[in-house]
Amino acid sequence: MRTRPVLATTAAVAAIGLCIASSSASAATATPAKGKATSVLSLLQVTAAGHALRVGDLTLSSDTLTGKALSSISVTPVVADGTAIGQQSITPANSPLTSPSASSPGALAGLLSVTSPVFGAAATTLPSAQAGAASLGSLKVLGLTVPLNGTLDLSSAVNKTTGAVSSKQVVISGLALPSIADLLAALGLDLTKLPVATLNTLVTQLGLVTSAISTAQAAASSALAQVTAATATLATATGTLTSATSNLTSATTTLQGLLSQIPAANLIGLPAGSNTVAGFLTLPTATQTLLAATVPGTAAAVTAVTTAQGLVTTATAAVATAQAALTSLTAALQAALAPLLALLTGVLDSTPLLSIDKLSISSKALASSNKAGGQQAQVLGGTLTGLHVLGTDVLDSVLGTSSINLVDLVGSTATQLTSTINGLTGTLSSVLSSVPGLPTLKIPAPQITLLTKTAVTSISGGFGRASTSVTGLKIALPAITLPSAIALPGAAALPGLSLLNGLLTSSPITMSLATLSDQAAFAPAVVAAPTTPTTPTTGPTTPTLPTTGLPAGLAVLALLSIGGALVVRRRLQA
Repeated sequence: MRTRPVLATTAAVAAIGLCIASSSASAATATPAKGKATSVLSLLQVTAAGHALRVGDLTLSSDTLTGKALSSISVTPVVADGTAIGQQSITPANSPLTSPSASSPGALAGLLSVTSPVFGAAATTLPSAQAGAASLGSLKVLGLTVPLNGTLDLSSAVNKTTGAVSSKQVVISGLALPSIADLLAALGLDLTKLPVATLNTLVTQLGLVTSAISTAQAAASSALAQVTAATATLATATGTLTSATSNLTSATTTLQGLLSQIPAANLIGLPAGSNTVAGFLTLPTATQTLLAATVPGTAAAVTAVTTAQGLVTTATAAVATAQAALTSLTAALQAALAPLLALLTGVLDSTPLLSIDKLSISSKALASSNKAGGQQAQVLGGTLTGLHVLGTDVLDSVLGTSSINLVDLVGSTATQLTSTINGLTGTLSSVLSSVPGLPTLKIPAPQITLLTKTAVTSISGGFGRASTSVTGLKIALPAITLPSAIALPGAAALPGLSLLNGLLTSSPITMSLATLSDQAAFAPAVVAAPTTPTTPTTGPTTPTLPTTGLPAGLAVLALLSIGGALVVRRRLQA
């Protein structure tokens, strides 16, 4: 009764040996699939006056590189001057997790102020990771609110058969930078101190003229024409007066020379100075005639002076009349310019530097094999709708429509769009940097870069690789320089401004919105080809036939096991 277990065990050992031996020539050694997917987002980056803020830094990672499924998410709501605020690490052990909103330090509030979105995130052992937000937080630059509306969704995953994939979608809606007037005021410039003609030129060249502005322009133009005419009249009257005064001076000099020749005896009994022009002309006419008769030519000289004095009197009255008319018309012009100035500054105050109705971006990096064609890296699509720069719908201006699929934003279309944007910002710079009488006022053109993207696939190190990189929007406001005479009161105390030698200089400001990247790497499972062992030889022998049975060692082991079983059985039976 005790023999069967022993026999069974012994037989099992033999069977295992036989199975191992029979399979060793055909079984393959497998290398498991492995890969990694990473999805990275920096929602917003802003720099000004030596300070830097980042909002919404997320990194999603899923990988099987070590043979173990790993997945993690790093969420950093705010980074202020290199210091992370509210950073959290999310793994399958603590998923799902909501990362609360965080704000930038209050000490920076006058310059830069941000509040991050509330992020929801989850990591699994598949491995996979997902994160998203239903809003984009808030932003203030130089105390000016920049609305941020939209959503975002990120994911990463690795599967042993389908590969590694990283993807994301970001939607931004209702984005509007501060108005031209607000931005310039935040940088210290008082627009109302600029000539109305300069502002009128700016509004006209930017195509921002409204019907009300047209009416005010017409009234101001009419008043200006009258002032111009009155100025010309005054100039003519002044010229006449100048000529008459010159003639009077010449006639007076001639007469004085003649009066100096009157004999002293003839002046006895007359008031002192009777031989001067002023004294002579106060004498009775009869006395003048007697004295004039003593020096030839004196009578004619007296007539010339008298005539010249009359012309001067008339010209002086004409000048006074022209001056009065000009003063009245100038007041009328100022009255006409006041509403025009208000309308011009009003339209500049309601025109954002840039606004976007909607920008949506979708991107993906996929590696499904390490063979050619097994990788995808692409900006899948998305739309751009209602892009306005300084009041101009640039999409409609270039394409005749206010919306474009981002896939089509390439080649000549992208070039034309960039050229149109640069033309508008260049107009702002050229008009405001060439104000008569203000040579030190310099306002460089803002730089607006829309949707830069790269997509790369490759095969290296046994992995198929794919990566994408996208920046949705980048804006740079270079430093401006303005004389303190046209600065707002207290401008030197505004954040980011410095005063030197009567000139205010601002700090450059940059903003990048929606910086995205995806990376995927994958190597599929590899099954090694089967191998068949051979028996080595040491000298001339008869050719050995290929081994088709069990390897000798395993066959011996099997036989010994069977033999051992038989011996045990006999002993037990004895």
